[in-house]
Amino acid sequence: MKRLIQLLTVILVSMNSLHAENWPQFRGPTHPGRSAETGLPLNWSATNNVLWITPIPGESWSSPIVWNDRVFLTTATDSGQTCRVLSLDVNSGKILWDQVVFQQSPRRKESRNTYATPTPATDGERVYACFGDGSFAALNFAGDIVWTNRDYNFYGQHGLASSPILYRGQLIMARDGSSDGADKKLGWQVPWDQSRVLALDARTGKKRWQGKRGLSRIAHGVPAIWEHDGKAEVVSEAGDVVQGFDAQTGERLWSDEVIGEGKVPSTVLGDGLVFTAGGWSGRDSIKAFRLGGQGDLKETQLVWEQKKNMPRVPSLLYLKPYLFAITDGGVASCMKADTGELIWQERVGGNFSASPLVAEGRIYFLGDDGETTVIEAGPEFKVLAKNALGEKCQASPAISQKRIFIRTAGNLFCLAVAAERAGALPAGGLIGSWSFNETSGEQVVDGSGAGHHGQLRGAVRRAIENFGKVIDCHRDALVEIPHAALFDQLPVGLTVAAWVNRRADAKWNTVISREVKDGTSEYFGLAVVGNKALFSVDPDGAHYQNTKSEENVPVGEWVHLAGTYDNLEFKLYVNGRLAGASACTGPFRFQDRNPILIGGNSNNEGRSWVDCFYGLIDEVRLFDRALTAKEVAELGSQTPAGISTTNRL
Repeated sequence: MKRLIQLLTVILVSMNSLHAENWPQFRGPTHPGRSAETGLPLNWSATNNVLWITPIPGESWSSPIVWNDRVFLTTATDSGQTCRVLSLDVNSGKILWDQVVFQQSPRRKESRNTYATPTPATDGERVYACFGDGSFAALNFAGDIVWTNRDYNFYGQHGLASSPILYRGQLIMARDGSSDGADKKLGWQVPWDQSRVLALDARTGKKRWQGKRGLSRIAHGVPAIWEHDGKAEVVSEAGDVVQGFDAQTGERLWSDEVIGEGKVPSTVLGDGLVFTAGGWSGRDSIKAFRLGGQGDLKETQLVWEQKKNMPRVPSLLYLKPYLFAITDGGVASCMKADTGELIWQERVGGNFSASPLVAEGRIYFLGDDGETTVIEAGPEFKVLAKNALGEKCQASPAISQKRIFIRTAGNLFCLAVAAERAGALPAGGLIGSWSFNETSGEQVVDGSGAGHHGQLRGAVRRAIENFGKVIDCHRDALVEIPHAALFDQLPVGLTVAAWVNRRADAKWNTVISREVKDGTSEYFGLAVVGNKALFSVDPDGAHYQNTKSEENVPVGEWVHLAGTYDNLEFKLYVNGRLAGASACTGPFRFQDRNPILIGGNSNNEGRSWVDCFYGLIDEVRLFDRALTAKEVAELGSQTPAGISTTNRL
């Protein structure tokens, strides 16, 4: 029955994915920065409309990408030496795998750059990543390395910041570096002929073609694909040039002159035009060139030029009939895309690195300080919302499945309106969510957004192959969640839930409890006692009651346990099915400041830990209301991706 539930869950997720838009590469599917998704949040904060938060190790400004139930990221740890690709569950934020693909030798870069800045790409079967030294890796969705290519070493005065894109079985990436020889200005401030656009076979990792630029200078933009008249061209901008290459052979077809080096904004196309911006040591302007032509065209294809407030880092955003921009210093602009006529220009404030996105008629400008300014996507400047996360941001966001994914310096946030929480976690009332995804340290992060972070007290994280991390508990080894005022505010009841895998029989295995350490006190606890699941409550400190399951909880298998209380009745669920119930009247009236413990309990006024859990615990949830039977069943059916109910100890 359990496997049937898991199969049905996978089918439902797959069916839902048919109606969602994947975000498979930098700035989305085919139109840079544009999403067809609806039902996205307009307002959020670090604690509001947050579906989950997952700590991400290392340092990287690559953007997240999304395919169905997976989120992928890259990062570099060990001061940039260790290159990693991570896969997360889209509904819970659980790290499913964290694969080291190779080691690299960090070289020079700008302070705003990292050694894992290129955003990965996916075709739904594999994820393709590139790192600071220019090396590539392809992995399947199980986290296995399919191939690596380390033949194209990269050096650039600023480091590597472009990203690969996928097109018809090819992995295409611009390589616009500079010389690592004695003359460091060569390729950076002085044009050279060593830059190229590279295409690898996505299946094998072998070279398909490389298109030589001719004389150009350093740049970091991501190419775009222009399909016309039954043909396709890779349109790519570098220092001093914007060019078109045959997408099948790499032949350079045309080249327009755009003086300036160190260009960061990526190529944007629209209605037969290519829009360019960025760069130093040139004309500070946004330009539009007519696509196509043959040979060295200089500026003969230039359609218009706008010299006010050019962005140097964030990319442009085309939304017919307008072109939108945000400068590094926070000045937003709207222009007519066909003429460059300025419609409006307003100061948003702050500093910006991330490229803007548009969805539902709204433009999202993500600032370096973690504040997103949302404006109306139209000819009138109108601020709809300002949403602060309070963490440093430089990566561009992703949009998929009615959610916004924002990477900060230390975390990945998944943002969704409350109504969209259904199907991931039950809507409303989640005040604690502990998934143990952290890679190091003693802190246990609360993924609910409520900030109820805990500490490891002897328990250790344990990585499960193709699954992620869990906590391993035993005698005097548990997790402590400090007291918080919100834990006392349970006027309409509560729900506690967790996945557990017992290592051995014990008289009393406590999964989660509101600690009893000051003599008589209010209490709730979820446990396995004498091989039976047990849920107990004591709302006023004087009327302790419990209910047990009739069937044994097996040893060495993953089991989902949940307990609910609605001030009239408390219920116990095992694997989403009702296993026991009993009457109990009255709300909780907490008079103490006791913490919550995961993996044990405490009594004797806190002098000792008792009733410790022996085994593995994961995905612990706490709600400030009683979930319905249907919600508990859904929660119990959402087996963390990749998990098997057996053979996990």
